[in-house]
Amino acid sequence: MTKNHFFKYIGAALFVLTACPFTSLRLSAKETAQKAGDASAGEVQSQNQRDAPSQRSGTMEAPEGRDAPSQRSGTMEAPEGRDARLVEWKGSVWVRQSGGEWEPIPEDSEDVPLEEGEAVKTGPEPSKAIIQIDKDNTFELGPNTVFEVTSTHVTWSKFKLFMGSFLGKIEEKLEEKRRSINIIMPVTTLAVRGTEFAADTAGTDAAEGGVGVFEGRVEATMTDLEGAPSVQIGPGEEIDLVRSGPPPKPRQLRRF
Repeated sequence: MTKNHFFKYIGAALFVLTACPFTSLRLSAKETAQKAGDASAGEVQSQNQRDAPSQRSGTMEAPEGRDAPSQRSGTMEAPEGRDARLVEWKGSVWVRQSGGEWEPIPEDSEDVPLEEGEAVKTGPEPSKAIIQIDKDNTFELGPNTVFEVTSTHVTWSKFKLFMGSFLGKIEEKLEEKRRSINIIMPVTTLAVRGTEFAADTAGTDAAEGGVGVFEGRVEATMTDLEGAPSVQIGPGEEIDLVRSGPPPKPRQLRRF
């Protein structure tokens, strides 16, 4: 080996020793950057999965802490209401939808469902009609009567007697079920406690109508007597409904 060849080998060896650390460093830096990028992408994907709404069976779940609307068979649940319907009638009887016109009912018709805001009107003698509320309660309307189904809510049901008379039979145990049935009349509001009673909008010359109770009890509030206490009407009692003066006092049945 000549001197020149010796120096060539020494130079080549030095070049390899010098270049290898830089190559190793470059490869190490590249691998480190790649790992860091993969870790960052994994964190972003994990965060997106946490932030995205849960989807199960194709439906969106409500965010935690909020009440989602009840979905049964794809529809919202309707508030519970009573079943009110005209089940029997005689003579001239009309039904009026809320905001509509009076329509006569043929005598050969079947039961007529009544919605909130609908009213029933009877003609002169011998016209009458029976409204059934669920299976336990009925209102038998006398001649020349206008009676409205105001609210069929199962907890607080309301009806209006504009004119005429009715016989009510409420067999449902309202107090036990914590429910109420109210009858709104021109001069009073009747709170029924589960009873058999009658009411009308015409009485003696000094009265604007009356209420008589056969079974149970009824609480009457005179709407025109500001600050007057309610009147409790027990079985076998009746009162006259007045617009002025002292609150009426119950007396024994004689007019109903």
